[in-house]
Amino acid sequence: MVLGEGFVSLFVSECLLFHKRNAKKTKEENELADAVGASSHSFSICLSELMMPFDEVFPTHFNTLSRNPFPHVLIEQALLQLGGGGIEGSKFAKQTLTAAGWRHASVVSYGKYPEEAATAFNKIRLVLADDPNAEQLMQRLAVA
Repeated sequence: MVLGEGFVSLFVSECLLFHKRNAKKTKEENELADAVGASSHSFSICLSELMMPFDEVFPTHFNTLSRNPFPHVLIEQALLQLGGGGIEGSKFAKQTLTAAGWRHASVVSYGKYPEEAATAFNKIRLVLADDPNAEQLMQRLAVA
């Protein structure tokens, strides 16, 4: 199976939002990378990230500085992407956080109520582990 170069670039660039956790590649990842002619390193980053859920969000994450993005930042990026990006993605992320239990205005920082923020992000994290689409995500959060 041969895919166009544009497809590989787009696919890899979308997946690089996710945090790198495991450098080991599976046999399937190697075969897929060979099939599309992608560089094995960048392609394995993409595939590994899609297969792993986000790390748990802790209240201390909201009041701590780090060079590496915390899980809640990665979850927000995934929500923006799932919502279509831009203004629509921002609206979707806000609706999702509200459905997960965040009851404060968008101008209120997560650091002001870190326990509530961590609880909301962890609910979203658990639902995102099943790789739902935007509609399924909202339905599952309504039930949770």
